[in-house]
Formats: sequence, structure tokens, C-alpha cells
Amino acid sequence: MKEFVDLKMVELKTEMAKEVEKIEKNYYVLHGKFDVILDVIAKMVEYNTSYLTKLDVKTEPHSQFISSIEANLKVELAPILELVLLLPTNAPPTKHVSQGERKDVEALDL
Repeated sequence: MKEFVDLKMVELKTEMAKEVEKIEKNYYVLHGKFDVILDVIAKMVEYNTSYLTKLDVKTEPHSQFISSIEANLKVELAPILELVLLLPTNAPPTKHVSQGERKDVEALDL
């Protein structure tokens, strides 16, 4: 029974780590897209200074919005990461269940 629980904990930790990686990847992709948009705006301002004052007024709220998104993501990811790091890493290797196969506790030879 202990081996089964340890195995399930390892599976849970692996799944949670994958989800955290997906969230972080999405965060960096989103951040990269905002960087590209801001670079394009900067280039446009470079070539047409008449828009400078209008764009400065508009980019400040966007900058604050991006900062709030970053702060919220960090706050939301911190507990998940802490939980994943608290999961045990010393579970024994799987012997009774092949990859992708699921068995009930009664079906395992524990």
C-alpha cells in the first residue's frame, strides 16, 4: 500500500511540475509578445515624433497592467511551486504498472 501511495505521489508531483512549466511557458510567451508590441511602438515613435506625447500617456497604463500581471502570476505560482517541492522524491520505481496503465489498489500485489 505504501508503495502505491508513493507511486501516486510521484505521479502527482510530475503532473504538477508539468502544469507549472506550462504556466511559466505561457507567461514567457505572453511577456515576449508584449515586448514585441512595445518595441514596435518605440520604433513608430522614433519615426514619427508627433505621436510621442499621445503614446507616452497610453503606454503608462499598459506598463502598469503588465506589471500587475507579472506580480499576480508570481503570487499564484509560488504556492504551487512550494507544494511541488514538498512532495517526496524517494518513491520506489514502478514494478507492477506499465506506462499509461491504471490499476486499483486491490489489483496490485503490495
